[in-house]
Amino acid sequence: MELVDIVDENNNLTGQVEDRWVAYEKGLWRRVVSCWIMNEKGEILLQKRTENKIRNPNKWAKTGGQVDSGETPEQAICREVKEELGIEIPEEQIKVLDIYES
Repeated sequence: MELVDIVDENNNLTGQVEDRWVAYEKGLWRRVVSCWIMNEKGEILLQKRTENKIRNPNKWAKTGGQVDSGETPEQAICREVKEELGIEIPEEQIKVLDIYES
């Protein structure tokens, strides 16, 4: 079970915690991160999603995922990149480009 913090429409924590899929099914606001990884030459690293993914199997994508309960977005990016690509990224190398609702 993956627990996520529920936020309001202004991205403020509500104190409510739900299972990731329950929050998704209920349409509750939750934090998700997305990460572009770029080298010194400006080349972007993409990953191919596994065929077992529910959404967009076998598609090329940037790295990302849910922000776990109690985690900061920066911590979530570091964790997701490590889990999905095996690359350790120090938090100080993360640059927030945008925050948007989707």
